[in-house]
Amino acid sequence: MTTMVICPQCGRPAEIAPGEHPFCAHCDYPLFWVAPRPQPDAPVMAEPEPVSGPVCIVCDAQNEEGRALCRRCGQPLARVMVRRRRTWETVSPPVAGPRRGRRILAVLLVLLVLAALVAAVAWLFWPRSAWEVVVLDQGESSWDVSATLRRGAPVISYVDAGDFTVRVVSCGHPRCDGAISPNLHTVVASVGERGQGHGTAITMGADGHPVIAFRDGARRALNVAHCGDPQCSDGGAITITEVDPGPDTDDPRIDVGSDPSIALGADGLPIVAYHDSTRGALKIAHCDNRECTSASIAILDRGAGQGGAGGVGFDTSIQIGRDGLPIVAFRDADAQALRFARCSDERCTQAVIVTMVATPGADPGHEASLALAADGTPIVAYADWSDDGIYVATCSGITCEEVTTRRVDRAEDGTSADATIALDAAGLPVVAYRQKEPGDERASRILKIVRCHDIRCERSSTPEVVDSVGRTGYTPRILVLADGMLAIAHGDATQGALEFSFLD
Repeated sequence: MTTMVICPQCGRPAEIAPGEHPFCAHCDYPLFWVAPRPQPDAPVMAEPEPVSGPVCIVCDAQNEEGRALCRRCGQPLARVMVRRRRTWETVSPPVAGPRRGRRILAVLLVLLVLAALVAAVAWLFWPRSAWEVVVLDQGESSWDVSATLRRGAPVISYVDAGDFTVRVVSCGHPRCDGAISPNLHTVVASVGERGQGHGTAITMGADGHPVIAFRDGARRALNVAHCGDPQCSDGGAITITEVDPGPDTDDPRIDVGSDPSIALGADGLPIVAYHDSTRGALKIAHCDNRECTSASIAILDRGAGQGGAGGVGFDTSIQIGRDGLPIVAFRDADAQALRFARCSDERCTQAVIVTMVATPGADPGHEASLALAADGTPIVAYADWSDDGIYVATCSGITCEEVTTRRVDRAEDGTSADATIALDAAGLPVVAYRQKEPGDERASRILKIVRCHDIRCERSSTPEVVDSVGRTGYTPRILVLADGMLAIAHGDATQGALEFSFLD
């Protein structure tokens, strides 16, 4: 018997059938983590388990003998090479006694030979990367990643898909690596309660404390959390406010707060763009104070339908222009178009709506990510679901009278998703995305990055592999560190981890 679920990544219905690998057919989100679990007091008919066979190291499911991939989560069951990954935690090695010296030396020699063989195989068959990967937090899975910088060090918000708790990592070092600076500690903290998190967006407040916007999954409302200290530690006083209230009924069609994006306005107060599924509208919440205990709500654009799968304001991305006015990129599901709103005032009570990309037969604007060039020109990276490609749309100027669109991934490499953009130290766009190879023989996902050689991205580098171990690269976010180095925060479905990649 199949189980119907709604994919939290793309919002489409999906089926989970016994024996299938439960990943969304549209956006590749691992549905195993969101499948409904039976209630303790409700008798259920358990699915018969095989009598014997390998046990999955990720989800503990028992599998039949000879099976290559886990029947529940798709994890490879055979022994595979695992790349060593440094974490910000260090463990002291045990000290061997004198009588065990020869035995340990022999074991080390054998391991050295095996390591050489494994390295040779890896060099021949695995995609190679010069990027270093640091595991920051490991649970069931880490999704809806958002990242910013505080005094040059990354601060990352995300959702733990195991209990849907919003979590925050505050790195003590720009590269989030305790091996580089062991005295600079990385702080991992939870924000809110179990079940609240769905989608996160983070910025640094005027007081230097993180401010996080997220959708309360239980209340179906927009929440804003203001951290009580710069690290947003559990011991700090975290203020969480429901700035756009959820419904008073159980009607699932009433839902606000999805796809949030946050920025610090020119007036020093947080401002949030988000989608109201009930009205099918793009909305703005401008905080009345730095803690955002109250906010002014404005509707900038509204679809012709009554919400649901239609409407406007999906996949929002907000930035503050050189003139201090907010700019919001978003997807119009009704028109299947990528659009942006140029606000008329700092509080964004009104805006001029501009269509950037609206091609017949195309479906642009998914996972829209906005950056502003030095002169204020909007540049948006997005995924087009009609051909599973990653594109960059660049306006001719601030008013965006003309738009140049370029595909930056390579179609022959596979299907792509989760686009994100930033400007490097030279002011040129860089785009990261997640890709599935043709055939997907290794049940893997690869995180890649493309560097544009001009502001319109008419010339760009060959896609570069950042991470290729397991199903990685979910909701990547690019950061440009103080030394100009690029770094990417992203989720890993195989490791169930929040990871941080940088050039070593």
